[in-house]
Amino acid sequence: ENDIEASALACRIVYGKIRNQRAVLLYFGKYLKQTDPKRWQEISNIADSLNALSDDALDMSRSAQDQRKSLFGIEGIAANKYWYALAEAKLLPNSFRTRIGRGALDITNIALNYGYAILTSRIWNVILIAGLEPYLGIYHVERPGKPSLVLDFMEEYRAWCVDRVIIKNRAALDGQEHLTPEIKKTLINSVQSVLANDYLYNGSSLSLQTIMQR
Repeated sequence: ENDIEASALACRIVYGKIRNQRAVLLYFGKYLKQTDPKRWQEISNIADSLNALSDDALDMSRSAQDQRKSLFGIEGIAANKYWYALAEAKLLPNSFRTRIGRGALDITNIALNYGYAILTSRIWNVILIAGLEPYLGIYHVERPGKPSLVLDFMEEYRAWCVDRVIIKNRAALDGQEHLTPEIKKTLINSVQSVLANDYLYNGSSLSLQTIMQR
C-alpha cells in the first residue's frame, strides 16, 4: 500500500512540475501573440506538448513497470522542450543556450542555480518544521548524501518561484558575467515576494509559504 501511495505521489510531483513549466511558458509567451505570431505558434505548440507529457506522467501510476525510469524520461523530455522554448522566445538573456547545473559559466544558469539554492533553503526549513526527514525521498531516491525529500518537494515550485524571477530580471542579467551583490539581493527579494504572494488553497487565500507548510 505504501509503495502504491509513493508511486502515485511521484507521478504527481512530475505532473505538477511540467504543468508549472507550461504555465510559465504561456504566461510570458502570450506577449508574442501580437509582436511575433509565428514564434507564438511555436511556443503554443510546445505548451500543448508539455500538457500531453504531464498527462503521461500521471498515467505512469497505472502502466509503467519501471516507473521512476519512465518518469525521469518524461521529465527530461519536458525540460528540453521548456528550456528550448524559453530560449527561442528570447525570454532569457542572449547568452543562454541550454540548462546547466553545477559548474555553469553563463549568467542565466548561474542566476537559476542561485535562485534554486534560495528555494532549497526555504523548502528545507518547511520540511524540518513539519517533522519530516529531508534525506528520505520518494522520487529522488538514488542520490546518496542528497536531501531527496527536499529535491522532491521543490520540483513543482522551481518554474513558478525561480524561473519566473529570472525571466522578469532578464534585462538586469543580460551582458553580465557574474552575479553582483545588487542582483543577488534582487533575486532573494523576488523569490521571497513570490513565496509571500497569496493563492487560493482549499477555499482559503493563503501565502505560498503557508501553503507549502500545510
